[in-house]
Order: sequence, then structure tokens, then C-alpha cells
Amino acid sequence: MMTVSLLHKTFAVFHIIILPFILGALFPFSYFTNTSAINKTITQDHFYANRANDFALVEIKKIEFGDWNIVTAVKWSSHGDYLAIAAGNQIFIYESKNWDQIAMIRLKGLSRCLAFSPHDDWIVVGSNDGFIRIWKLEEILSSDHDEYAPFFEIEAHENGVNNIHFNRVGNWFASGGNDAMVRIWKIPSMEISNEIIGGTYAVPSLAIFPSDQVIAIVNGNFIRIRDVETSSISGTFKSVSAFFSVAISPDGDILAAGDQENLIRLWDPNESFRTGKESYPEGISLFGHSGKKSTYQGLIWQISFRSDNKLLASAGGDGTIRLWNTIDGSLLSTQNAHISGTTSIEFHPEENIIASGGLDGCVKLWLFERSMTLTDQLMQ
Repeated sequence: MMTVSLLHKTFAVFHIIILPFILGALFPFSYFTNTSAINKTITQDHFYANRANDFALVEIKKIEFGDWNIVTAVKWSSHGDYLAIAAGNQIFIYESKNWDQIAMIRLKGLSRCLAFSPHDDWIVVGSNDGFIRIWKLEEILSSDHDEYAPFFEIEAHENGVNNIHFNRVGNWFASGGNDAMVRIWKIPSMEISNEIIGGTYAVPSLAIFPSDQVIAIVNGNFIRIRDVETSSISGTFKSVSAFFSVAISPDGDILAAGDQENLIRLWDPNESFRTGKESYPEGISLFGHSGKKSTYQGLIWQISFRSDNKLLASAGGDGTIRLWNTIDGSLLSTQNAHISGTTSIEFHPEENIIASGGLDGCVKLWLFERSMTLTDQLMQ
């Protein structure tokens, strides 16, 4: 039985993820590059001092979907009452009080992204078939049957949808896909209010600033800050290795990005390169993830800020999750989380809990708290 399970897992990871999903469906023009150069980084010791025991991560819940149902996205509702999970070709919704499964939505393919609207009116899912589908959350919660027809569905991006993010008000969301486009959608009409050429080949990630006026878009080795309405570029960040994930802190003061070679970088958005500047900003480099570079194992699949802006969590292709101090970039905690790679991570909006998902077909919930220091113990 162990041999069969191992074969299934190997087949699932290789054939479902490595070939069609990452190298094919996700980035049809071969996103990975064989770069060996490392970005010049700030070298002060405190910027990358390993304080990996500062926080303890304790697994408090594990949900298993099986080897074939790899987890590609996790998302909390606005107050953390529900957790939505993309696993295989299905979307699962759990009620977080008792962890009862309240819905399972069957789709035609993998979904890399999903999102709740800020007031939990809607849940939106983007899939590898290029479609965006939206549901009224209230109708899902009140349904007494197992079939959930979407309120609306539309073919949004050729070759697949990679990202969906709502603005703070919740009257529009942005999507990015493998057609190298970013589209701004009004909801619930699903009218397109703007289309932005986001990338050369694909848009693997994007993030909306709290002002709702500008958006950060990953385009290979660049992250461009663009106006939502006019598409004009107001700033750019650059890296030697191609970026894969981006996030904006809730207060808008930090832009974080992960690349395909284990590196995470933090910048002040106001320091972005623009006309008149002599060079691109260096930012702070966060070292720790250790997957094989230029493969799916070297990806920083996702990064997530805590609501207080002080902590950053990262999901690495090396199978770990890591906590970072956003003030100085120091590593606070490391946890082996998922076999073959961690694909998704998000802080609970109100509690000290992190949800993570991986290529092992599992979602895990982690309680994080500051570890007791020797001084604390002696004072007790």
C-alpha cells in the first residue's frame, strides 16, 4: 500500500503540477530561467539574523484531500468564520468553529486562486480552464443540496487564471492570467472596467494597494506599480531572478515579493524606480528557503501579511512555511509543513492562526505564539 501511495503521489506531483501546471498551463512560454546570479543585498547582520526560535508554530488541525487533490489555494473569509480551499478540481468550504465541511463545489480543472469579497457576499474562483466563476456565499450556506451552480461565469483569461484580488470596498476585483493580461471586473455585473497588459508571457501574481487606486503586477523580473483606471506606470521594482508572488501590507507601507530562487524581498513602495532615478532600490532580502533553484521547489509560491503589518508568512517549494519580522527582515520561525512543496498560506484575519496548503493534498492549521525565552522562564 505504501508503494502504491508513493507512486500515486509521484505521478500526481509530476504530471499534474510540474509539467502541465507550472511549465505548461501556468507559464506556457517557459517561465523558469537558468540564472545563477544573486541579487546584491543589504548585508547588515540584523537584516537576516536567524531568530528562528522566536515564534513557535504548532499544528492544531490537518485536513487531508488525498494525493491526487493537491491544494493550490486557501482563503479565509473576512472575519475567519469560513476557510475556502482549492484542492484538485474542487472547492471546499469549512466552517471554522467546529471545522465542519459545509460545501464542496466541483469544477472542471485546477483552481490556483479564490477570494471572498470583503463583506463575504461573494466567493470568486479562477481556474486553469480560463474561467472565473462567482457564487453568492449566502446561497451556498443555505443550500440543502450538493450542486452549486455559479451566479455567473465567464471565460476571463486564455490558458488559465492565476490571481483574484478584491478591492477594499468590494465593488470590483482584479484578475491576472496566462494571457499576460490583468482585468478589472465590476461585481456583480462582471463588466470589465479596464484591461492592463500585465506581463510578457503571464501574470503569476498581483496585489492591490489599500488606496484601491494602484496595483502591483508581476512581470517576469519586474514588478510594476500601475494605476487601476489609466494603466499608467508610477513605479517599478527589479530582480535578477523572475518573481512569482507579491503582496502589499495592510497599511500599504511594505511591498513583499518572492521569486523562483528561494528569495523574498521587502521594499518601501515609495522608493520604487521611476523616471529621474539613477538605479532600482535594493530593499531588504530575506534568506531561508532552500528548494532547488529554477524549479517548482525554488518558488516562493505565496506570501501573506498579518493584519498588524508586523509579520510576514511565506510558502516555499522546499515544503516549509516561515515567519518573518517585517521591520528588520529577520527570520522568526521555520516549520516543515508539506511534502513536495507548500503552495499557499494565509493568516487568520483575527486570531493567531495560519492556514497552509501543499502538494501533498493537505491543509494544515498552525497556532503561532512567541516562544518562551530563558529570561521569561527564570522570571516565573
